[in-house]
Amino acid sequence: MNDVDDAKRKLPLPKLMDQLGLGEHAKKSEACPFHDDEHNSFSVWNNANGRWFWKCHAGCGDGDEISFLEKHRGISRGQAIKLYLEMARVNGSTPSPLTPRSTSSLDWSACVAALTQEDRIRIGNERWFSQALIECLHEQKLIGSFDGNVAFPVTDEGRVVGAHYKVDEGWRYAPTGIKARPFVIGELSPGDPVHGFESQWDAIAFMDKSGEYSDIVITRGASNGALVSELIPERSTVYLWTQNDSAGEKWELDICANTKATVKRVKIPMEHKDLNDWTRAGATADDLLGAMEKAEVLRQAEKNWIDALNESVVTAVDLRDLKLVPRKKLLGDWFCEGDLGFIFAFRGVGKTWLALAIAEALSTGGKLGDWKAHERVKVLYIDSEMPPDLIRKRCDGLEANDE
Repeated sequence: MNDVDDAKRKLPLPKLMDQLGLGEHAKKSEACPFHDDEHNSFSVWNNANGRWFWKCHAGCGDGDEISFLEKHRGISRGQAIKLYLEMARVNGSTPSPLTPRSTSSLDWSACVAALTQEDRIRIGNERWFSQALIECLHEQKLIGSFDGNVAFPVTDEGRVVGAHYKVDEGWRYAPTGIKARPFVIGELSPGDPVHGFESQWDAIAFMDKSGEYSDIVITRGASNGALVSELIPERSTVYLWTQNDSAGEKWELDICANTKATVKRVKIPMEHKDLNDWTRAGATADDLLGAMEKAEVLRQAEKNWIDALNESVVTAVDLRDLKLVPRKKLLGDWFCEGDLGFIFAFRGVGKTWLALAIAEALSTGGKLGDWKAHERVKVLYIDSEMPPDLIRKRCDGLEANDE
């Protein structure tokens, strides 16, 4: 048995991942730790020989414990083997302290400082954002650079705990293993409109065109809609700028299921995949406002008892001035639309006959004594007491027809 085989026996892949703070990803189906995973694309398994392997089905890579270290640490295979033997304590090796990249808090101020003016100009040009907005975001420490890639802060209770950064394969988090959290820009004030986005680029496009720099929520991917739970004020209206794909539809459903606020979908023209694509094609502030005015209501806010009661109560003065729609008369001058009544009498004096006669007169547009039906209406007669054969005899006695 060579040193690597001995190390794999002592430190198999699941234990290695646990040491790296990624134990929750060591499953047959789980979110990939190497990219912003919208679906479970990552697998860890062992074969018939007891060897462990991993694979990202979205394309991040695959292999054994050593290749996982290569990918995780961004090092060569030789360096990964040396580190792995140290971590497994093979041949008396002692593990070197892990670099802070995946285990310690991230210095976000350094990330902000690392985003040069040249970088900021490039971002604005590539996405067609105004330079003034990019500079504003940079001054507010809302955009930076991590390992040479554009990045945005990840916060927890107002403290920056990591970075969400863009690489060619997608979006990643640093330190590795931190959980996704919504990116909130500005305050979320009760009663104010809130604008929801799947991506940072769509949010910045909206800010750039609308001039709105607050009440912005970015879920950082379509799979994170449920993260808005208890984040959006109940009395606000949420405008979702959904991307035109199937993932966006699920994102809407997740947000609707996790907020008590009114939720509306702003429809982006189908020829554009998302809001940033639309603004790059020339959409103006007026275009965005027009889309908001036509937004489709996906969910109405739930009213609490106090609000519902307050809306229902009127004063005597209000009642006097209230415009009421006259109720439609149905039978004679006494039975009107919306009436609720009870027929009370001793047993055997004809309560059921009277009820059936009223039903027949209304359903046929006929008469009941001196009471004339004003028009034919649909009637549903429900009897929970009499047997069907007796009801049929009474209908026959009234000469009720099929109509």
